[in-house]
Amino acid sequence: MSDPVWSRPFPGGVADASGRHALLRDAAGRCALLRLSDGQLLWRSTEPLRPLLVDDELAVALAMAPPRVVALALEGGERWRSAALPWPDWTADEPELGHASDLHAAWMDGDMLLRWQLRRPRGGGAGRATKVVPAPVGACRIDRASGSLRATDPPPLPSQDEAPAVASADPDVLAQRVHAGVRYALVRRADGGVVRTALQAYDPGGQGDARWTCALDEFERKRPPPHRP
Repeated sequence: MSDPVWSRPFPGGVADASGRHALLRDAAGRCALLRLSDGQLLWRSTEPLRPLLVDDELAVALAMAPPRVVALALEGGERWRSAALPWPDWTADEPELGHASDLHAAWMDGDMLLRWQLRRPRGGGAGRATKVVPAPVGACRIDRASGSLRATDPPPLPSQDEAPAVASADPDVLAQRVHAGVRYALVRRADGGVVRTALQAYDPGGQGDARWTCALDEFERKRPPPHRP
C-alpha cells in the first residue's frame, strides 16, 4: 500500500502536486477549475462545493447537504456522487463545518482518501465564550471509478506543507502561496460599488506585473441600511 499523496493547499482551495490545475471557491462558494499554465477558467460548478482534490483527470469536491463527495471530470460534467458520509446529524446545519474542523484529502493507490475530525461550535450562553466540541477522527476510502465508500482507519495527519502561506502587506490580498515555483495571490478589490475577485500568478521573488490574471467573480457591494433617528 502506497503512502497518501495529500492535496496541496492553494489560495482559496487546492492544487495538484504538478502545478497544472487548481480547484478553488468563488465568492458564492462554487468551485472553479483553473489551468495554471495560462490562468484559463475551465469550468465552474453550479452549486456551492468545498474543494478536496484535483489531478489530470478529476476534480473532487464536497457537497454539504447532506455531505457527499462529488467527482467532476476536468473537461466538465459530473462523473458520480457518493452516498452520504458517515458524519453526525448536526453537520447538516454547519455548511462550513466551523473554522476549527480538520478535513484532509489524498490520492492513495488510485483511489481517494478522506480524513476528518469535526468540531462542533457550541454556544456557552450569555456572557460565556463559545466552546468547540471535538468529534472522533474518522476516514474513508472512496473508489475512483464509482464513488463507493469504505470506512478505514484514520491515517496520520499530513506533514506540514513545504510552501506555507506567504504574508502580504496588501489588504486586498486574501491569501497567497508559492506552488510549483509560482506565487499565486487571491485578490479581492472594490471598484466603486462593485467588488471583484481574481487569482494572479507571479514569479516567486519578483515584484513586477502578474504573469496572468483570472477573473473569478464580481458582485455589488452591499450598502449599509439607512440611518434611522
